[in-house]
Amino acid sequence: MKKTLKIIFRIFIVCFTAGVFGVSFMFGVLKSIHYGPSVAARNIFVSTVMETYNGRFLAQWFLSDEEIEKITQGIGRVDFAPDEENSDDIPPVSEVVTEIPEEKRPEIELVNISGSTYNGKMLIIADPSRVSVVTSQPFQENGKGMKLKELAESSNSVAAINGGAYADNGGDMPMGVVISNGEILFCGDETRAYTIVGFNSDNKLIVDKMTADDAISMGLRDAISFSPILIKDGQPTNVSGFSLGLNPRTAIGQRADGAVLLLVIDGRQSQSLGATYQDLIDVMVKYGAVNACNLDGGSSSLMVYEGEIVTKCCSLYGPGRIPTCFAVSEVPDVE
Repeated sequence: MKKTLKIIFRIFIVCFTAGVFGVSFMFGVLKSIHYGPSVAARNIFVSTVMETYNGRFLAQWFLSDEEIEKITQGIGRVDFAPDEENSDDIPPVSEVVTEIPEEKRPEIELVNISGSTYNGKMLIIADPSRVSVVTSQPFQENGKGMKLKELAESSNSVAAINGGAYADNGGDMPMGVVISNGEILFCGDETRAYTIVGFNSDNKLIVDKMTADDAISMGLRDAISFSPILIKDGQPTNVSGFSLGLNPRTAIGQRADGAVLLLVIDGRQSQSLGATYQDLIDVMVKYGAVNACNLDGGSSSLMVYEGEIVTKCCSLYGPGRIPTCFAVSEVPDVE
């Protein structure tokens, strides 16, 4: 018995020592990032963790709120500001054509996306009428949302990406505005102008600040609210000075020919650290978007295509539950 206790005690000492060493090492690494010679590395790290819900303490341990604010310069409170110098190659939104030739309507293309710090996937959907908002309705305070794959399956959708933000209560209560089939399913504040992204009755992607009632008046059939706007009416957002953070990202856009661009960037992984807002804009511009908006990111970022998850979830617990997504309907069989 004494021999067994002695072995257990030794194992405990070894584990405890290893744990202390590991924590001390990580603390040293974090300290060197914050106070080391590379200001750029510190700014990227702080911007990245401050965009997460659970990782902000990694910056708050070492820096004051004023120092963090100076670095991030208002992350999450970015309004649209056109970057006219970089918009020469983008046609005006008036040239968006959503009357897709019938022979092209079934086409969906899955494209690999990569950059210096990220990998991801983009779905290009030729027919914008196939893209709509799918929800886990009815929304309930203590209810549970659905996983993205479940949302796609429940709506017989061939593809889906995560949508808008939600309260951290099981993934069932959305935030902002949710519109589906021309009906307001949720509105946090009827008087507030939210950044809303969605399709109108002409299948054009609209990105703008408006109230829920304004969205209905404008004929939006399917929409959610999130920010920031990446491209509006052919003008990319000027993002200089904010959000250096590398994180998982999700975005939606539309080309001049009406095709919809669904983009998901993997992040917080060794093979893909993540992307900045500028990275999203660059990708959307490269693929011809005339309107584009950022969607919920982080551990929510995910893409499902043909019944399979084709991107990598950064959460240790796997895909979470969400209340909304943008989904792509199946093409009905033509008799």
